[in-house]
Amino acid sequence: MARKKTPRDRLEEVASDAASLSESLDGLRFIAREQAKAREARRLLQASEIRVQELSDAIACYESLRSSDLKPIKIKKGRAKKGKSPHTFLALASDWHSCEIVESSETGGRNKHNESIGQERASRYFVDLVRLVRESQQRFLIKDLILWLGGDFMVGEMHGVESARSCNLAPLEEIAAIKEILIGGIDYLLAELDVPQIHVPCSPGNHGRSTLEYRYRKSMAYSYEAYLYRDLAAHYSDEPRLDFDTSDEPYKVVDAGGFRVGFHHGHEIRYGGGVGGLSVPFRRSFYRLQSTYDMDAMCIGHFHQYGYYSGVGFTNGSLVGWNSYAAGKGLPFEPPAQVAALISHERKAVGRVMPIWV
Repeated sequence: MARKKTPRDRLEEVASDAASLSESLDGLRFIAREQAKAREARRLLQASEIRVQELSDAIACYESLRSSDLKPIKIKKGRAKKGKSPHTFLALASDWHSCEIVESSETGGRNKHNESIGQERASRYFVDLVRLVRESQQRFLIKDLILWLGGDFMVGEMHGVESARSCNLAPLEEIAAIKEILIGGIDYLLAELDVPQIHVPCSPGNHGRSTLEYRYRKSMAYSYEAYLYRDLAAHYSDEPRLDFDTSDEPYKVVDAGGFRVGFHHGHEIRYGGGVGGLSVPFRRSFYRLQSTYDMDAMCIGHFHQYGYYSGVGFTNGSLVGWNSYAAGKGLPFEPPAQVAALISHERKAVGRVMPIWV
């Protein structure tokens, strides 16, 4: 008769079973680790085989490039064009604020301006413009020059007391001083440049108005600059190379070999900073006006920001440079400059764009 198992016997059996189970688990863990190692080894082997194949392909490609069987293509000489390609030279002149007083303390030492500095910068503008036109004539046939007079050559009285503090001249004195600068500059262009025709579209700015509030109706009749432009046109009435547009049309358009360029001072464009910068309202204004005035590009000033926007046009810088207006608008600092560009008659497009530094 078998002996009845005691609790101790059962405990020993349980302990023995647990030991056996532990050994089995250890064995399973070992097998799992070995299987993982085998999988990793297979992955590395596959990757190595792929890399070896890539290197073999690269070596084969290199050897084929070294082969004497290569047949280089023959480059045919292009036909030399007879003569230089016709272009229009475009020069923007706006926002000079010739007599404005800008203290260096107002701009953190970045800029200073007064009547004397304004005259110096205007002189440099015309000198550099002549240099750029002559350089362009070495490669291209410059059929004509567009010299845009884009307004805000003066400070005026639109800001009341603030305007009086920033300029020591009364409006009519400003106009007289600016007339002398522009006549001196245009005379210099006529003497120094061999260009058949100079078109001068004229756009009054907002600083040139004789009223505190802008008047949409008959705005030209209330503009000092509008009368300045007509006075200049009369002064050069016997000069066949000069063609002034002093009409009351707010948007002037000049045909540059089939590429139509529009001009407006830009003060009717609303811009208060923000994401996208001046590009957003400028593009919106251009697309709105493009069909009405049949233009391929538009030029504006007003914002004192030098720029070219492909498919849209140009925003002109200033000669007064960075001042309290620019700082108040949150506009970034930029040195005084104006826009110049070449327009290709063959491509009917803007070619080279260049700054006129002063």
